[in-house]
Amino acid sequence: MHLRSLALFLCSVGTTTLLTPACGGSESDSQGDTETTTLDPSATNATSTTLPTSAGPTTGDPSTSTGDDPSDSTAQTTSDPSSSGEPTSTTEPTSTTSEPTTTGDSDSDSETDGTDTDDPPSYPNDNSPLGINVSPVRDWVPQWMFVDGFKQARAWIPQEVDSNVWDTGLPIELDEHGWVASLSQNQAAATLLYTGGHYLGGEYRVRYQGAGTLEFNWDATVVAEVPGEYTLEVTPDKGIYLRLLATDPNNPLRDIEFIPSDFLDTYQTEPFHPLFLERMAGFRVLRMMDLQATNNSPLVSWDERPKPSDSSQASDRGVALEHLIALANTLHADPWFCLPHQADDGYVEAFATMVRDQLDPDLRVYVEYSNEVWNGGFEQAGYAQQQGLMLGLSQNPFEAQLRFYARRATEVFGIWENVFGGHERLVRVLGSQAANPWVGTTIMDFENAHEHADALAIAPYFGGPLGSPDTQWEVANWSVDQALAAAGTHMDEMLAHASQSATDTADRGLVLIAYEAGQHLVAYGNAVNNQALTDLFIAANRAPGMGDLYTTYFDKWMATGGQMMVMFNYVDHPTQWGSWGLLEYQDQSADEAHKYASTIQFMQEQAPWW
Repeated sequence: MHLRSLALFLCSVGTTTLLTPACGGSESDSQGDTETTTLDPSATNATSTTLPTSAGPTTGDPSTSTGDDPSDSTAQTTSDPSSSGEPTSTTEPTSTTSEPTTTGDSDSDSETDGTDTDDPPSYPNDNSPLGINVSPVRDWVPQWMFVDGFKQARAWIPQEVDSNVWDTGLPIELDEHGWVASLSQNQAAATLLYTGGHYLGGEYRVRYQGAGTLEFNWDATVVAEVPGEYTLEVTPDKGIYLRLLATDPNNPLRDIEFIPSDFLDTYQTEPFHPLFLERMAGFRVLRMMDLQATNNSPLVSWDERPKPSDSSQASDRGVALEHLIALANTLHADPWFCLPHQADDGYVEAFATMVRDQLDPDLRVYVEYSNEVWNGGFEQAGYAQQQGLMLGLSQNPFEAQLRFYARRATEVFGIWENVFGGHERLVRVLGSQAANPWVGTTIMDFENAHEHADALAIAPYFGGPLGSPDTQWEVANWSVDQALAAAGTHMDEMLAHASQSATDTADRGLVLIAYEAGQHLVAYGNAVNNQALTDLFIAANRAPGMGDLYTTYFDKWMATGGQMMVMFNYVDHPTQWGSWGLLEYQDQSADEAHKYASTIQFMQEQAPWW
């Protein structure tokens, strides 16, 4: 099952150990009273919630805590066509014009008291109060982070030269970098690029080392060929289907690069696509969770990490840290790293050391242990629960899970502090659940974890209850305006929880931030296949009224006492699994992308308020 739908499904049906008030239950073995969410499309938004002037620490009770909550658990995965065989065609993209952003570095001389001084460089994000979760590098995600398109190529698919079988299931011999080392008799190896449908057309050069034969299908036509290079004419539609038909085992075809001809002189020194940089330029924080493939990460030791020399950066190990640091440096944005849940101390130390040595010293680093360890839809939650029970941290499984998370997060922070010689450049983040402030206090208070952290982070999504199976047919018959009104009402409910969390964090000397944020109009449980409901949610996300809701959302978040808000996410096409992207595709016009336009406007008009 798709990870996103699994998290929502667990919420909708409950489990023996994790139930949630938003789904009508309670955590652990205790069964709470069913809570009914009233969906009133005619209701107007409540007034802005203000931070209470005083409130004592919340006493946790595991019998009333939550597990997975569809109104605030995240949407960190995109629909993955690689699990369903050969992808289907996508519609031809409409030509759009991207919104220009302000330029990057500029140096100027000023005269103060008769002395010439150099002002520091200025950046579009210098006074930005928002961050962004960067979308994952995958062939089906309609963004192009790298100029070299092969960096987002899918893992090699075993095929036969003279057969139409999509995946034979037979192993392909690869070298240590993931390039095909040899092919057995009649064997071919295939991969896919740009299957999200939206990407740049025109002339491309495909360069490679070694000897062998490549074949190009779908959107690409070969117009010239010389040893080591193909020239292609590309017309974007459904993507590039590339096949390796032969390779010399003594000199394998390798180091494939897929470069738009306009960038041949610059792609090696300027690896990130300028449109990607332009549209990300205003965000102060870049959360790398999806770029790191954090959820369900298999990484344990440092030698397992992804490397820049890998054949593709689109693996289940994520993007190489060197690229992530270079991206943060290029945009002059604070990176937010999520350390894999199974990573050993050596991995954490080596990771922190590379960041210390390569990151611009003017930048801060947000450090988080894994992602949503409270959320039973992800493997890291089960791992933490298993470890917590084994260590005897609580007899209650969910409480043991949270306590292990607090302990391991504190250990991770300590390693980073040792590497950096203190915590002045670090923002040590404890992650919690927005709908249940008890989760946050439990984490902060266990072994005084709050004394070793700087911030508690939540994901105050709004609109989640509209995707409930219990009300799916009622909601599916609503108008877009009704759906937006109901989502606005739920916004106030979620931000009331956030206000309590802001008080709880302040009581412990921390600040409240949002690791993810935005609308959460997505069906879950047996409602995921309700096409009418999906169509309504997609239409609501495309409506100008959603942009207005985002403007209101930002204002009300400020009123809760929350600080840095990191939006989820940059680019993603809308499906039954959600409409998470501020942009549906990287070159979408801001005139059509109302969530993106409202976000950019807020960043331009509102300086940090803390």
